[in-house]
Amino acid sequence: MSEYMEQHSVSRLIGAPPGYVGHEEGGQTHRGPNTVIIMTSNLGAEHLLSGLMGNCTMQDARDRVMQEVKRHFRPELLNRLDEIVVFDLFHVDQLRKVARLQMKDVAVRLAERGIALAVTDAALDYILDESYDPVKRIKIQEMDEDHDMDE
Repeated sequence: MSEYMEQHSVSRLIGAPPGYVGHEEGGQTHRGPNTVIIMTSNLGAEHLLSGLMGNCTMQDARDRVMQEVKRHFRPELLNRLDEIVVFDLFHVDQLRKVARLQMKDVAVRLAERGIALAVTDAALDYILDESYDPVKRIKIQEMDEDHDMDE
């Protein structure tokens, strides 16, 4: 929900702090059985990585993630949530499938301009190796002009 991307906009969900206009009104209320609000965060992702590497059990990793969530977010917000779901990290084969689908979309757009694109498995693996960090998810980075993509 792009209208809640700004840090100050969260007051529309949980209500204005005491002393501010609208404090008595509380946050926006969405009535109805079909309302779903999804919020995402990478808090504690390093604990999940630790679990995947075998340094702890995945249950311990999930428990540590939830401790991070409770330290980071105020109880006023957490108490308004019905459920918190901790997602598992993607495996390399899953990422390769996603990347392949994205490359097909790029190839279609390029074909409309008369440009053919063929991506080998080795090139796809290189892109994944250079652009994926399991803790930060996808690293967005600009390539240097000197960077050799033929490596």
